[in-house]
Amino acid sequence: DCLRAGRDIAHGGARYNISSLAEGGTITAANSLYAVKRCVYDEQRVSVEEVNRAIAADFVGYERLRAVLRNIPKFGNDDDAIDRFARDIVKLNHQVIQELGLHDYRGGRFVTGSGISTAWKEGHHTAATPDGRLRGEALSVSLGPVSGTERSGPTAVLNSVARLDWQEQAGGALTHIQLPYSVTRTSRDAGNVTSLIRGFFTRGGMGVHFSVVNVALLEQALKEPEKNLHLLVRMGGYSAPFVLLSPELQRDILRRMQQEL
Repeated sequence: DCLRAGRDIAHGGARYNISSLAEGGTITAANSLYAVKRCVYDEQRVSVEEVNRAIAADFVGYERLRAVLRNIPKFGNDDDAIDRFARDIVKLNHQVIQELGLHDYRGGRFVTGSGISTAWKEGHHTAATPDGRLRGEALSVSLGPVSGTERSGPTAVLNSVARLDWQEQAGGALTHIQLPYSVTRTSRDAGNVTSLIRGFFTRGGMGVHFSVVNVALLEQALKEPEKNLHLLVRMGGYSAPFVLLSPELQRDILRRMQQEL
């Protein structure tokens, strides 16, 4: 459309005139509110005041409560209850943006989307949360599960993500799946990945990408970073040298690489 009109996207050449407000930590918020719902209101195991005190103390002295909160089901494990709760949170965000009626400098409306590259920076400046997350830890990436809470494998992750209403994410969102190199060794393994992708999009998913890297190579790169500057890993919409990433992100990538289909 831009070529046909002879104008770039900033001067009205695109077909759709919209801008995206990139949300951050949406799934962290969903997990947190669901934990409060379950522990405070449904099961009445703790008061909301005690949860607030625990968060303010970064769970120091409240380790038992943190364990309880962390054990509440989390998004990304094919659990219908928390998945539908997360869907409601995503829908609420969309409704609020639409009701505000915000417009960009071109006159286009703002729509909701989810960022993929700021979860660690945003988390660094965010206090502890009711899902058991400590102060400074990363938030959820885009609309994928919080790192370390997806305990049932990639298939369960995509089943959960597919339950969200992706028509309410016109600004785009992505699910980041990291897999060990072993899942591509045979044609059967490759077929499993293909089936995983097809199933996700059949159920209405928007976007998914995979990082497939040899775990041994990543571990070696940590020992000899100067010899492994060429080793790239996929990070949302871009690739980055593994050895130049933050230690927290490197550990997260290695942990995710242990998943099997």
